[in-house]
Amino acid sequence: MADQKQRITTLLFDCDNTLVLSEEKAFEACAELANEILESKGKPERYTGAQLMADFVGQNFRGMITNLKNIYKYEMDDATLDSYVQRELTAVIRSLKGNPDESGKPTKEIVQPCEGVDAELKKLADAKKPDGSSKYLMSVVSSSAYPRVYVSVDLTNQLQYFEDPKPKDAPKADPNSLPKEESRVRVFSAATSMRKPLSKPDPAVYIHAMQRLGFITAKKSDIGLVEPGSEEQYDQEWAKYSLDPKECVAVEDSKSGATAAVAAGIPTIGYTGSYPEEEVEEKTKILLDAGVAVMMKHWSEFEKCLAEVEAGAQNTKPAKK
Repeated sequence: MADQKQRITTLLFDCDNTLVLSEEKAFEACAELANEILESKGKPERYTGAQLMADFVGQNFRGMITNLKNIYKYEMDDATLDSYVQRELTAVIRSLKGNPDESGKPTKEIVQPCEGVDAELKKLADAKKPDGSSKYLMSVVSSSAYPRVYVSVDLTNQLQYFEDPKPKDAPKADPNSLPKEESRVRVFSAATSMRKPLSKPDPAVYIHAMQRLGFITAKKSDIGLVEPGSEEQYDQEWAKYSLDPKECVAVEDSKSGATAAVAAGIPTIGYTGSYPEEEVEEKTKILLDAGVAVMMKHWSEFEKCLAEVEAGAQNTKPAKK
Protein backbone atom coordinates (compact mmCIF):
# COMPACT_ATOMS: atom_id res chain seq x y z
CA MET A 1 0.00 0.00 0.00
CA ALA A 2 1.17 3.52 -0.82
CA ASP A 3 1.48 6.06 1.96
CA GLN A 4 -0.31 8.80 0.03
CA LYS A 5 -3.77 8.44 -1.43
CA GLN A 6 -3.96 8.79 -5.22
CA ARG A 7 -6.37 11.40 -6.56
CA ILE A 8 -8.43 9.83 -9.32
CA THR A 9 -10.00 12.35 -11.70
CA THR A 10 -10.75 10.31 -14.82
CA LEU A 11 -12.51 7.00 -15.42
CA LEU A 12 -11.88 5.11 -18.67
CA PHE A 13 -14.32 2.30 -19.45
CA ASP A 14 -14.02 -0.41 -22.05
CA CYS A 15 -17.34 -0.84 -23.85
CA ASP A 16 -17.99 -4.39 -25.06
CA ASN A 17 -18.97 -6.72 -22.19
CA THR A 18 -17.84 -4.09 -19.69
CA LEU A 19 -20.55 -1.46 -20.12
CA VAL A 20 -22.83 -3.34 -22.54
CA LEU A 21 -23.38 -7.02 -23.30
CA SER A 22 -22.42 -6.71 -26.95
CA GLU A 23 -19.66 -9.26 -27.57
CA GLU A 24 -21.92 -12.26 -28.24
CA LYS A 25 -24.00 -10.33 -30.76
CA ALA A 26 -20.90 -8.86 -32.39
CA PHE A 27 -19.00 -12.14 -32.72
CA GLU A 28 -22.02 -13.88 -34.24
CA ALA A 29 -21.92 -11.28 -37.02
CA CYS A 30 -18.11 -11.56 -37.27
CA ALA A 31 -18.18 -15.36 -37.63
CA GLU A 32 -20.18 -15.23 -40.86
CA LEU A 33 -17.65 -12.87 -42.47
CA ALA A 34 -14.61 -14.69 -41.07
CA ASN A 35 -15.89 -17.96 -42.51
CA GLU A 36 -16.55 -16.28 -45.85
CA ILE A 37 -12.92 -15.12 -45.90
CA LEU A 38 -11.57 -18.57 -44.95
CA GLU A 39 -13.69 -20.22 -47.65
CA SER A 40 -12.50 -17.72 -50.28
CA LYS A 41 -8.89 -18.57 -49.36
CA GLY A 42 -9.49 -22.30 -49.66
CA LYS A 43 -9.16 -22.92 -45.92
CA PRO A 44 -11.36 -25.67 -44.42
CA GLU A 45 -11.53 -24.21 -40.91
CA ARG A 46 -14.77 -22.57 -39.74
CA TYR A 47 -15.65 -20.63 -36.60
CA THR A 48 -18.74 -20.10 -34.52
CA GLY A 49 -19.26 -16.75 -32.82
CA ALA A 50 -18.42 -18.36 -29.47
CA GLN A 51 -15.12 -19.76 -30.81
CA LEU A 52 -14.08 -16.39 -32.23
CA MET A 53 -14.99 -14.72 -28.94
CA ALA A 54 -12.89 -17.20 -26.96
CA ASP A 55 -9.84 -16.60 -29.17
CA PHE A 56 -10.11 -12.89 -29.97
CA VAL A 57 -12.13 -11.15 -27.25
CA GLY A 58 -10.94 -7.59 -26.72
CA GLN A 59 -9.71 -7.16 -30.29
CA ASN A 60 -11.55 -5.37 -33.08
CA PHE A 61 -12.43 -7.00 -36.40
CA ARG A 62 -9.40 -5.60 -38.20
CA GLY A 63 -7.09 -7.02 -35.54
CA MET A 64 -8.91 -10.35 -35.57
CA ILE A 65 -8.67 -10.75 -39.36
CA THR A 66 -4.99 -9.75 -39.26
CA ASN A 67 -4.41 -12.51 -36.71
CA LEU A 68 -6.36 -15.02 -38.82
CA LYS A 69 -4.12 -14.11 -41.77
CA ASN A 70 -1.08 -14.94 -39.66
CA ILE A 71 -2.58 -18.19 -38.35
CA TYR A 72 -3.76 -19.56 -41.71
CA LYS A 73 -1.03 -18.04 -43.89
CA TYR A 74 -3.06 -16.27 -46.55
CA GLU A 75 -2.77 -12.84 -48.14
CA MET A 76 -5.30 -10.01 -48.21
CA ASP A 77 -4.69 -6.53 -49.61
CA ASP A 78 -5.60 -3.42 -47.64
CA ALA A 79 -8.56 -2.49 -49.84
CA THR A 80 -10.17 -5.92 -49.38
CA LEU A 81 -9.58 -5.79 -45.64
CA ASP A 82 -11.14 -2.32 -45.48
CA SER A 83 -14.22 -3.56 -47.35
CA TYR A 84 -14.68 -6.42 -44.87
CA VAL A 85 -14.20 -4.04 -41.95
CA GLN A 86 -17.04 -1.86 -43.29
CA ARG A 87 -19.30 -4.87 -43.85
CA GLU A 88 -18.61 -6.10 -40.34
CA LEU A 89 -19.44 -2.70 -38.85
CA THR A 90 -22.79 -2.59 -40.66
CA ALA A 91 -23.64 -6.17 -39.66
CA VAL A 92 -22.72 -5.68 -35.99
CA ILE A 93 -24.68 -2.43 -35.64
CA ARG A 94 -27.70 -4.15 -37.17
CA SER A 95 -27.31 -6.98 -34.64
CA LEU A 96 -26.98 -4.51 -31.73
CA LYS A 97 -30.23 -2.90 -32.86
CA GLY A 98 -32.00 -6.27 -32.76
CA ASN A 99 -31.98 -7.01 -36.51
CA PRO A 100 -34.75 -4.51 -37.30
CA ASP A 101 -37.33 -5.26 -40.01
CA GLU A 102 -38.20 -2.88 -42.86
CA SER A 103 -40.24 -0.69 -40.52
CA GLY A 104 -37.30 -0.38 -38.12
CA LYS A 105 -38.87 -2.56 -35.44
CA PRO A 106 -36.41 -4.95 -33.73
CA THR A 107 -37.01 -8.64 -34.44
CA LYS A 108 -34.61 -9.71 -31.68
CA GLU A 109 -33.55 -8.28 -28.33
CA ILE A 110 -31.46 -5.13 -28.63
CA VAL A 111 -28.13 -4.84 -26.82
CA GLN A 112 -28.46 -4.67 -23.02
CA PRO A 113 -26.30 -3.02 -20.32
CA CYS A 114 -24.09 -5.12 -18.07
CA GLU A 115 -25.82 -5.93 -14.80
CA GLY A 116 -25.59 -3.11 -12.26
CA VAL A 117 -23.61 -0.69 -14.43
CA ASP A 118 -26.36 1.89 -14.94
CA ALA A 119 -26.80 2.56 -11.22
CA GLU A 120 -23.04 2.92 -10.83
CA LEU A 121 -22.67 5.31 -13.77
CA LYS A 122 -25.43 7.52 -12.37
CA LYS A 123 -23.78 7.55 -8.94
CA LEU A 124 -20.44 8.53 -10.50
CA ALA A 125 -22.06 11.24 -12.64
CA ASP A 126 -23.81 12.67 -9.57
CA ALA A 127 -20.58 12.81 -7.52
CA LYS A 128 -19.41 16.41 -7.08
CA LYS A 129 -16.34 18.28 -5.89
CA PRO A 130 -16.72 20.88 -3.12
CA ASP A 131 -17.06 23.60 -5.80
CA GLY A 132 -20.03 21.77 -7.36
CA SER A 133 -18.21 20.58 -10.48
CA SER A 134 -18.17 16.92 -11.50
CA LYS A 135 -15.81 14.78 -9.46
CA TYR A 136 -14.97 12.50 -12.40
CA LEU A 137 -14.47 12.89 -16.11
CA MET A 138 -15.83 9.69 -17.70
CA SER A 139 -14.93 8.28 -21.09
CA VAL A 140 -15.25 5.12 -23.19
CA VAL A 141 -12.03 3.67 -24.63
CA SER A 142 -12.64 0.77 -27.00
CA SER A 143 -11.04 -1.31 -29.73
CA SER A 144 -14.33 -1.24 -31.63
CA ALA A 145 -15.19 1.33 -34.29
CA TYR A 146 -16.69 4.59 -33.02
CA PRO A 147 -20.13 4.11 -34.67
CA ARG A 148 -20.53 0.71 -33.03
CA VAL A 149 -19.54 2.04 -29.59
CA TYR A 150 -21.76 5.09 -29.97
CA VAL A 151 -24.76 2.96 -30.95
CA SER A 152 -24.10 0.58 -28.03
CA VAL A 153 -24.03 3.27 -25.33
CA ASP A 154 -26.88 5.17 -27.00
CA LEU A 155 -29.21 2.16 -27.14
CA THR A 156 -28.54 1.45 -23.45
CA ASN A 157 -29.07 5.11 -22.43
CA GLN A 158 -25.45 5.43 -21.26
CA LEU A 159 -24.41 8.05 -23.79
CA GLN A 160 -25.54 10.81 -21.40
CA TYR A 161 -22.55 10.04 -19.17
CA PHE A 162 -20.01 10.46 -21.97
CA GLU A 163 -21.15 13.55 -23.85
CA ASP A 164 -21.52 17.27 -23.37
CA PRO A 165 -24.76 18.93 -24.50
CA LYS A 166 -25.25 19.56 -28.21
CA PRO A 167 -25.11 23.20 -29.32
CA LYS A 168 -28.62 24.57 -29.82
CA ASP A 169 -27.92 25.29 -33.47
CA ALA A 170 -26.45 21.82 -34.19
CA PRO A 171 -27.94 20.17 -37.29
CA LYS A 172 -30.18 17.17 -36.70
CA ALA A 173 -28.43 13.83 -37.13
CA ASP A 174 -29.51 11.59 -39.99
CA PRO A 175 -30.92 8.42 -38.33
CA ASN A 176 -29.95 6.38 -41.41
CA SER A 177 -26.26 7.31 -41.39
CA LEU A 178 -23.47 6.12 -39.09
CA PRO A 179 -22.62 8.41 -36.13
CA LYS A 180 -19.57 10.61 -36.72
CA GLU A 181 -16.97 11.45 -34.09
CA GLU A 182 -17.47 14.75 -32.25
CA SER A 183 -15.17 16.45 -29.77
CA ARG A 184 -18.08 16.80 -27.31
CA VAL A 185 -18.49 12.99 -27.14
CA ARG A 186 -15.87 11.29 -24.97
CA VAL A 187 -15.71 8.03 -26.90
CA PHE A 188 -12.36 6.88 -28.29
CA SER A 189 -11.81 4.02 -30.71
CA ALA A 190 -8.60 2.18 -31.57
CA ALA A 191 -10.20 1.34 -34.92
CA THR A 192 -11.28 4.81 -36.03
CA SER A 193 -10.17 7.62 -33.69
CA MET A 194 -6.49 7.72 -34.60
CA ARG A 195 -4.53 8.29 -37.77
CA LYS A 196 -3.55 4.63 -37.97
CA PRO A 197 -6.21 2.00 -37.17
CA LEU A 198 -5.02 -0.26 -34.36
CA SER A 199 -6.47 -2.65 -31.79
CA LYS A 200 -5.86 -3.39 -28.15
CA PRO A 201 -3.50 -4.78 -26.73
CA ASP A 202 -1.64 -1.86 -28.31
CA PRO A 203 -1.83 0.92 -25.67
CA ALA A 204 -2.05 3.70 -28.30
CA VAL A 205 -5.81 4.24 -27.89
CA TYR A 206 -5.39 4.83 -24.13
CA ILE A 207 -2.54 7.26 -24.74
CA HIS A 208 -4.70 9.01 -27.36
CA ALA A 209 -7.64 9.23 -24.94
CA MET A 210 -5.53 10.70 -22.13
CA GLN A 211 -4.16 13.35 -24.49
CA ARG A 212 -7.60 14.36 -25.79
CA LEU A 213 -9.14 14.37 -22.33
CA GLY A 214 -6.23 16.44 -21.05
CA PHE A 215 -7.00 18.91 -23.82
CA ILE A 216 -10.64 19.04 -22.66
CA THR A 217 -9.57 19.46 -19.03
CA ALA A 218 -7.41 22.40 -20.03
CA LYS A 219 -10.67 24.02 -21.24
CA LYS A 220 -9.54 24.08 -24.83
CA SER A 221 -11.40 23.01 -27.94
CA ASP A 222 -10.46 20.67 -30.76
CA ILE A 223 -11.97 23.25 -33.11
CA GLY A 224 -9.30 25.45 -34.62
CA LEU A 225 -6.37 23.28 -33.55
CA VAL A 226 -3.86 23.07 -36.36
CA GLU A 227 -2.53 19.53 -36.29
CA PRO A 228 1.14 19.12 -37.29
CA GLY A 229 1.85 17.30 -40.50
CA SER A 230 4.23 14.50 -39.53
CA GLU A 231 3.28 11.69 -37.17
CA GLU A 232 6.20 12.58 -34.87
CA GLN A 233 5.15 16.25 -34.68
CA TYR A 234 1.54 15.16 -34.19
CA ASP A 235 2.46 12.92 -31.24
CA GLN A 236 4.72 15.55 -29.67
CA GLU A 237 2.05 18.27 -29.92
CA TRP A 238 -0.70 16.20 -28.33
CA ALA A 239 1.62 14.78 -25.65
CA LYS A 240 1.74 18.27 -24.11
CA TYR A 241 -1.88 17.88 -23.00
CA SER A 242 -1.82 14.33 -21.66
CA LEU A 243 -3.35 13.48 -18.33
CA ASP A 244 -1.16 11.71 -15.80
CA PRO A 245 -2.02 7.99 -16.10
CA LYS A 246 -1.96 7.74 -12.30
CA GLU A 247 -4.96 10.06 -12.03
CA CYS A 248 -6.92 7.69 -14.28
CA VAL A 249 -8.53 4.30 -13.71
CA ALA A 250 -9.46 1.89 -16.50
CA VAL A 251 -12.01 -0.95 -16.36
CA GLU A 252 -11.38 -3.90 -18.67
CA ASP A 253 -12.80 -7.41 -19.08
CA SER A 254 -10.28 -8.93 -21.52
CA LYS A 255 -6.59 -9.75 -21.65
CA SER A 256 -6.13 -7.51 -24.71
CA GLY A 257 -7.83 -4.56 -23.04
CA ALA A 258 -6.12 -4.95 -19.69
CA THR A 259 -2.74 -5.32 -21.38
CA ALA A 260 -3.33 -2.07 -23.30
CA ALA A 261 -4.38 -0.07 -20.22
CA VAL A 262 -1.54 -1.40 -18.03
CA ALA A 263 1.02 -0.73 -20.78
CA ALA A 264 -0.23 2.88 -20.88
CA GLY A 265 0.57 3.13 -17.15
CA ILE A 266 -3.08 3.25 -16.03
CA PRO A 267 -4.21 1.49 -12.83
CA THR A 268 -6.78 -1.02 -14.06
CA ILE A 269 -9.77 -2.82 -12.57
CA GLY A 270 -10.42 -6.25 -14.04
CA TYR A 271 -14.11 -7.07 -14.59
CA THR A 272 -15.53 -10.60 -14.89
CA GLY A 273 -19.25 -9.93 -14.53
CA SER A 274 -20.04 -10.70 -18.17
CA TYR A 275 -18.50 -14.19 -18.07
CA PRO A 276 -20.34 -17.43 -17.17
CA GLU A 277 -19.68 -18.48 -13.57
CA GLU A 278 -17.63 -21.48 -14.67
CA GLU A 279 -15.17 -19.18 -16.52
CA VAL A 280 -14.71 -16.54 -13.81
CA GLU A 281 -11.76 -18.20 -12.05
CA GLU A 282 -9.86 -18.66 -15.33
CA LYS A 283 -10.60 -15.11 -16.53
CA THR A 284 -9.58 -13.68 -13.16
CA LYS A 285 -6.17 -15.33 -13.47
CA ILE A 286 -5.79 -14.05 -17.05
CA LEU A 287 -6.60 -10.48 -16.02
CA LEU A 288 -4.28 -10.59 -13.00
CA ASP A 289 -1.52 -11.95 -15.23
CA ALA A 290 -2.17 -8.99 -17.55
CA GLY A 291 -1.41 -6.66 -14.64
CA VAL A 292 -4.77 -5.38 -13.31
CA ALA A 293 -4.63 -3.88 -9.82
CA VAL A 294 -7.89 -5.26 -8.41
CA MET A 295 -10.72 -7.54 -9.56
CA MET A 296 -14.44 -6.79 -9.77
CA LYS A 297 -17.14 -9.44 -10.30
CA HIS A 298 -20.18 -7.12 -10.21
CA TRP A 299 -20.59 -3.40 -10.79
CA SER A 300 -21.89 -2.98 -7.22
CA GLU A 301 -18.26 -3.57 -6.17
CA PHE A 302 -16.90 -0.64 -8.21
CA GLU A 303 -16.86 1.93 -5.39
CA LYS A 304 -14.85 -0.45 -3.20
CA CYS A 305 -12.45 -1.29 -6.05
CA LEU A 306 -11.93 2.38 -6.87
CA ALA A 307 -11.18 3.11 -3.20
CA GLU A 308 -8.58 0.31 -3.22
CA VAL A 309 -6.89 1.82 -6.27
CA GLU A 310 -6.95 5.29 -4.69
CA ALA A 311 -5.40 3.80 -1.57
CA GLY A 312 -2.54 2.53 -3.69
CA ALA A 313 -3.55 -1.06 -4.49
CA GLN A 314 -1.42 -2.52 -7.21
CA ASN A 315 -0.73 -5.87 -8.81
CA THR A 316 2.65 -7.00 -7.52
CA LYS A 317 2.98 -9.63 -10.28
CA PRO A 318 4.74 -8.44 -13.44
CA ALA A 319 2.33 -8.34 -16.37
CA LYS A 320 2.73 -11.28 -18.75
CA LYS A 321 3.14 -10.41 -22.43
